[in-house]
Amino acid sequence: LSFTLTHISPFFILFFVFFLLLPSRSTPLYSSAASDVYKRQSDYSVLNRYKVAHRGSKVAILALGSFFGLGQSVLSLLKEKAGIDATLINPRYITGIDNELMEELKADHQLVITLEDGVLDGGFGEKIARYYGASDMKVLNYGAKKEFVDRYDIQELLRANHLTDELIVEDIRKIIG
Repeated sequence: LSFTLTHISPFFILFFVFFLLLPSRSTPLYSSAASDVYKRQSDYSVLNRYKVAHRGSKVAILALGSFFGLGQSVLSLLKEKAGIDATLINPRYITGIDNELMEELKADHQLVITLEDGVLDGGFGEKIARYYGASDMKVLNYGAKKEFVDRYDIQELLRANHLTDELIVEDIRKIIG
């Protein structure tokens, strides 16, 4: 017993709490009406199949994770400012590509943009750009620069990384016209 008490790592404690104790709880750690609806609408039985939330043309917005809301905002603003009814896609998987959907987009889209709530370097957007590399499809990637930030204003950080709906729509209009 004295050996285990002196050699227990913080990882073991987290593992024990999160994987052994919490699954037996009858109530979730967090819950909201939006997350509950999303859980009911999601089918993850087939890997690497993206969910098309809105079908449009010319521009495809792949909005990953917590940036799906930004994608919705870009979709609305793009329609309002440029009259472009874009396609909004929730990739749901960061590790793979929906090859079938990516090929379909080539038929009636000129530009794919990726929005990711992580670092651009080596991220999801680069994977999509690499997929379209040999084609005529243009790809714009949006995410954070690889840097350490401390004590920051979130709005300032978003603007500095071109992660506001206005700046993204402005970039799209420069390319599409």
